[in-house]
Amino acid sequence: MDYKVRITVGRYRRARDFLSDLAQLKAFRGEYAGPALLEGLEELGLLRPRIRLSWPDPIARRIWLETHEWAKTLHDPVEPDGPRLDAAADLWTALQDTGFKSSNAKCHPFDTPKPEWREFLQEPAQQSFIPHRDRRVRVSSDKRPDLYDGDNVQDFYSSWQLLVATELAEMGIHIRVNMASDDVAERVRDDIQNGLWPGGRASEALSPIRALRDFKTHEATLDAIEWSQEDERDRTFRLLQGLGGGRIVLNDEQIAARDEIRRTVAREACERFNVGSDELINCCKFLARQWHEWHREGRPLIADAYKIFLAEGIRLLQVHFEMSFEVINEAIGFQGSGMHRTLEVIWPDWDAEQIERLVRTLRAPDLPEDQVNEFGGFLRENFQDAVFHRLQSFEKHAFEYGPARIAGMQSDLQGMSVAVEQVVRALGGQGTQLSKMFRELWDGTEVGRILKKQKTLLERGLPLEDLLEDIDALRANGVEHEKAADLILATRVRGSVHHAIQIENQLELEKLLVRVLRAAALTHALLKPVDAG
Repeated sequence: MDYKVRITVGRYRRARDFLSDLAQLKAFRGEYAGPALLEGLEELGLLRPRIRLSWPDPIARRIWLETHEWAKTLHDPVEPDGPRLDAAADLWTALQDTGFKSSNAKCHPFDTPKPEWREFLQEPAQQSFIPHRDRRVRVSSDKRPDLYDGDNVQDFYSSWQLLVATELAEMGIHIRVNMASDDVAERVRDDIQNGLWPGGRASEALSPIRALRDFKTHEATLDAIEWSQEDERDRTFRLLQGLGGGRIVLNDEQIAARDEIRRTVAREACERFNVGSDELINCCKFLARQWHEWHREGRPLIADAYKIFLAEGIRLLQVHFEMSFEVINEAIGFQGSGMHRTLEVIWPDWDAEQIERLVRTLRAPDLPEDQVNEFGGFLRENFQDAVFHRLQSFEKHAFEYGPARIAGMQSDLQGMSVAVEQVVRALGGQGTQLSKMFRELWDGTEVGRILKKQKTLLERGLPLEDLLEDIDALRANGVEHEKAADLILATRVRGSVHHAIQIENQLELEKLLVRVLRAAALTHALLKPVDAG
């Protein structure tokens, strides 16, 4: 899927990695997404690490000393060899294996910690806030008598807590005062520092409060979603180890093994966190509702973060509970305003969108909407999606600003003529020349008679620009001549694909593309007409 943000879904994200993902969301305006931000949120009791690794001071000094040999001897006690140090080394190795996705790592060591690791780990309920500066360990020596190290305590967050953080950024009382005035700004800062009401107009966003309550309700489900995605990714990585770098084409056996991993991990995730389909549906409703809210407020980065977790929740429903997207879409329903279900807004039906674009482009007296819809269906059923892609690309180039706009439209026009040739062949055209296929398919009609009469123009090997005047003159003679002229135009554009188009006028290029595409639609209407009744 195409996302505006790149978030790594994982249940134990180191604080630095968690902050790197949080910075992408641009949730905290005016605040640096650094350690001080997480420290402040923890101090207020708003966001705690999912687990904290805290080495006892003697072990922390031993770890530090082994990577700083210049210190030689520390002033404070250092952990001697023994069972506790062995346990710390064992946990450290397990964390390294997990980080590098070693084949030795079967699961994350924090999932089922060994009894001897327990004293190093703190669950949220066991954590008490200590300012980060105060929790450092002293590693002083004769060379550096006043030295401290902060790596003795490491915080780990779940990636879905990113969503919590974005809601926290909006929570609180907003006071609107004229901070552009130096006098007012100084008075307001002094009042706040002294615990006084600074005046101004206050407002409170209620949505974050509701969201935080919902996060508490759906915590186990979010854990299951996260666990499933991460474990599938890591197990698949280990499955493919040793197959070389770059992109890999899986054989049937590897595909079967990958699919079995997906099913196994999905089942384990739901069993581990005691999550059923109802819990997943309700969690997806919440995620879809929050996506709608952030999308409506013009915050696409945060909306995309919700979309990532929503997609994983839907995938878990599909893999473990074998629910189709249509059933899930119906169950989640409308989680925001509008005429469409929320999932249909987040992931529009590509086929329907392309056919709708086709109707907007081609609808005309000789090509009614029902007929164009039928043409679009024919394209999809016969693997002629190239028409949709070329039309979409042409529109993109037509409405963008930049030096490559016209060149892009010229290329799309030529590409459309090739796509039209393939459509005509799918309609029953025989041979290698588009002109011959048109003559045969339209034989016995007035348009076919005109094509025979205009055989020279149809097959003339001059540059497109030199033929447009004659083609336009033919088109001016009436309805059937218009159709014949469009068939001839498509043929000549196709015949000139080996030469650069010299037309620079955007409106002229737009007209040419529509007429080339009409050639295929008109041929389809001739061979597969829709009953007007």
